[in-house]
Amino acid sequence: MPGLPADYRDFLSQWNGAFLFHDDYALHGVAGAHPELARLDDRAAASLEAPLCFGSAPDRTLLFDGRGRVLSRDAETDEVSVEGSTFARWLDATMAREAVLYDRDGEFREEAFTGGEVSAVAARKRAQTGVRADPESPAWRAELAELLVETGQREQAIAELVRAVALWPEGAPLWMRLGRLHREAGAPAEAAAAFARSAEAERDDEEAAFAFASAARAASEAGLATASALGARAAGRLPDFAARQRDAATHLIGEGDLEGAAERLALAAAVAPDDPSVRADQQLLRARARLKTV
Repeated sequence: MPGLPADYRDFLSQWNGAFLFHDDYALHGVAGAHPELARLDDRAAASLEAPLCFGSAPDRTLLFDGRGRVLSRDAETDEVSVEGSTFARWLDATMAREAVLYDRDGEFREEAFTGGEVSAVAARKRAQTGVRADPESPAWRAELAELLVETGQREQAIAELVRAVALWPEGAPLWMRLGRLHREAGAPAEAAAAFARSAEAERDDEEAAFAFASAARAASEAGLATASALGARAAGRLPDFAARQRDAATHLIGEGDLEGAAERLALAAAVAPDDPSVRADQQLLRARARLKTV
C-alpha cells in the first residue's frame, strides 16, 4: 500500500485495523479489501492528493490528507479539523485522551462524569493531554481554547487559537473563532484581520460572505479604511447578502431575539452602508428595543 502514510502502513502490518474503546473508533484494515484503502496502488504514490478515509470516530469521519495528517470531518456539519500532525501522534493523543474517561479495565471512570456528562475538569484534562501528546494538532488547541473561554480565560484562549491557526492557516473556522474572541476582547483591528483570513480560506460562498462582512464591521469599529473594501468583497461572494441578513433579522425579531436581529442588521449595514432599507430596519429595531425596556 505505497499510497498510505508510512506510520499507518506500519500499523496495518501489525494490526490490520482496529476497534477501540467499545468500538467508538474504527480504523480500517485491508482484509476484505476495504474500498477506501484497496483502491490505492502504485499510481497513487505517496501524495494522497485527495483526502482518504481510513476510519471513524464518535460523530466524525477520519481521513488522511496529502501530508499524512489526520483530518476529521464532523458528521453533522461537515466541518473539517486537523486532529493529528501524523497518524502515530494522533493515535498516542487519542489513547491518552480517552484514558481520562476509561480505566484499565475499559470501564468509565466515575470521577470523570457529572450528571452523565463529561465533567469540566475531565474535558479540560483531555484537551491538555491531546496538546501534550501532539503539540502540532490544531484541533486539540482549539478545543482547549473553547474550554478556556468557558472559564473566563480569554487571553489564554486567544493564545491557543493563535498557535492553532499558525499550524493550520487554511482553517477557516479557527480564524473565525479567533476573530470573535479578539472582538469580544475589544481588539477590532485584530478581529478584522482574523475574519478576513477566515473569509479568504473559506470555500463556501455564504460562509465567506459572512466572514468578510464580520471583517468589514470590525474594521469600521477600528476606524480602518479597509472597511468598505471588505464589505464589497462580502457582496462579491454573495450579492444578496444584505437581503438575507434582513430576512434573518425579521425571523429573529418574530422569535423575540432582538439582540440576534441587531447582529444580523449590523452585518447587513457593513456590506450595504448606503441601503435605506437596512437603515430603516435598524431604526425600527432600536425603537422596538426601547419599547421593550420601558
